[in-house]
Amino acid sequence: MAGGNAAIVVHAIVINPNLCIMYRGYKAVYIELFISKNVITERMINLLRGIRGATTVVKNESTEIIERVTELLIAIVQANKFEIEDIGAVIFSSTPDINATFPAIAARNIGWTEVPLFGTQEIDSPNGVPQCIRVLILLNTDRSQKGINHIYLREAVVLRQDLKQESHVSES
Repeated sequence: MAGGNAAIVVHAIVINPNLCIMYRGYKAVYIELFISKNVITERMINLLRGIRGATTVVKNESTEIIERVTELLIAIVQANKFEIEDIGAVIFSSTPDINATFPAIAARNIGWTEVPLFGTQEIDSPNGVPQCIRVLILLNTDRSQKGINHIYLREAVVLRQDLKQESHVSES
């Protein structure tokens, strides 16, 4: 094709004669064909991706839990540069030794008031990281899986030692 603008279509799903979804690499493109007007419109469809993160606390105290989760959420947002409106939902989990407050309160405190939040408890594993709070942010984005930056802070860095954490180091 002239100009080198040819896109490789990996897969196409035809919804009806005037509508189809095409996948270009990992990106889905919504295509509407307006036959009567000879107009083709195209817009990107964002995919659902997960951003993982975790942190730890020294004491099972409400203030420290909220501070550490706030620190984690801000680090995740800074590393991935997304808007609150792009968040589909957030799942928090904490080890059984953390029960002084709900980690999700930190998300509400930083303005995630319309985001669906859910909290749960991790199993009491003898090999687990104690006093650990994890988060899974479900994000609507056009990024690839490799373009997502997962953030592990403090003692939680041992959970994903395979991930390079340039600006987020373990602290006690």
